[in-house]
Amino acid sequence: MRKVILLLLLAAASVYYWKDRQQVSEAKVHNFLRAQTAALQQKDTETLCAQLSPTFRGHVMQVIAGQAHPETTDRDASCQHLRDFFDMKTQLDRSLPAGSEYGIDYTLNVDRITLSDDKKEAVVDLRTRMNLANLIVIDSVSTDTLRMYKGQVVIESSEGRVTVSGPAAGQMRP
Repeated sequence: MRKVILLLLLAAASVYYWKDRQQVSEAKVHNFLRAQTAALQQKDTETLCAQLSPTFRGHVMQVIAGQAHPETTDRDASCQHLRDFFDMKTQLDRSLPAGSEYGIDYTLNVDRITLSDDKKEAVVDLRTRMNLANLIVIDSVSTDTLRMYKGQVVIESSEGRVTVSGPAAGQMRP
């Protein structure tokens, strides 16, 4: 009898574990966004890139210094944009006294999370603002589709608008 109960407990734990790795929840979305914010603050491009699905596609209207630039991007291009941004930040930091750097003020507001009926994906409407010492301010409004991939939440697709302003906005490339 003990063996049967043990087998039932193991089976229940296995089903729970498998189901948990396959389904998105609001709690997982919030944890994902917290991890994304932390990685951004730490300039951790590897973690940020790992949060993108291998098949990631993004469609964004970039407005830089008043000029609109539509862009379609994939995971590789998005990761390169992140590296370019942090490289540009490093260049700006070099204008400061040794050991100093410009801080990144990042805020994220979730407007809505919509889970699919089968819990395979979540559509997240959000607004973000990244302020690099008032030199560059990046405001974005996006709708991101998140799903589970190998037990982790990843961004499958993103559509939105990004507005870049500030005295150093011209250093950002479209």
